[in-house]
Amino acid sequence: MICIFCQENKAPSDEHIIPENVGGSTIIRSVCIECNNQLGTSVDSELNKQRHIYDAFSKLDKTNRPNLEFHFSESYYEDDEGNKIKLPKTSKKSEIVPTQIDTDFFIIDRNDNQFVSAQINKIVKREGISKEIATKKITEYMNFSKNSKPGDVYTDDIFGIKVITQQANTGRITVMSGRTPHRFLSKACVEFAHALGISDKLKNLDLLREHALHGNRLQDIHAFQEISEGRGAMPFHLIQFTEDQFHVHFFLKYAVSIEILWVNRPELIFLAEDLLTRDLRICIPGKENLEITKYVLNLRALENQLYQIE
Repeated sequence: MICIFCQENKAPSDEHIIPENVGGSTIIRSVCIECNNQLGTSVDSELNKQRHIYDAFSKLDKTNRPNLEFHFSESYYEDDEGNKIKLPKTSKKSEIVPTQIDTDFFIIDRNDNQFVSAQINKIVKREGISKEIATKKITEYMNFSKNSKPGDVYTDDIFGIKVITQQANTGRITVMSGRTPHRFLSKACVEFAHALGISDKLKNLDLLREHALHGNRLQDIHAFQEISEGRGAMPFHLIQFTEDQFHVHFFLKYAVSIEILWVNRPELIFLAEDLLTRDLRICIPGKENLEITKYVLNLRALENQLYQIE
């Protein structure tokens, strides 16, 4: 197989055009393992950090929300005292990460029964306290934890431990460090163009290919992003080849685009990757917006066939 990025004859691999971590299910087998790994590490991983994508996802109806996970560079909430309480760096978890406020003073999740035990055993080794006392104190804390409510305080004078049991506050603050995903756009444009059989119609295919792999041609690529304020989030991503741009609309809410140059432009192409059915669907312009049709691109094609319209 000739890899569509490095142009070398290498073994194929399963490449998700839109990464699985944002709901992508469309797979092609025209990218070698080395390029796949490189793109996954330096390009696809950036989508995990896109605040706009997470915000769009969070606006989906709860009954129509796919099981996705996003990673934050930092996540926390502030309590009434102004303490910064740490939370996990993932959207799937909400428990409190043990947060040290002062010497042996921690704020932990009310369901965390292991942290205090480990902390007591740590102090036992440090201070030379008998294991019998430690066992008694651990049992005492476990009884407290079993019956505690958010905000209850556990204090132990022997070990100097103070714990406030809390559940994650709804005022979660997330910090995401993702950059404008222009390299992802270049990658996705190359891959969708190949899958749809229109690679030979793109003048700047080599430029897009190089930028996806190395990120060194930004000065030659015009990238855009926009948030659709008047449109609600939907459980699919919209992919478009238009007169002069390639677009991806994540959850139909957050759009990113790059300019592309055509040799001979085909008819406008509109696709929708359905996150619930995991189908890639052809779209047609409707009276008010794009309408998803019944035509589905076959994602279970044979190894040497990319897609067939059913």
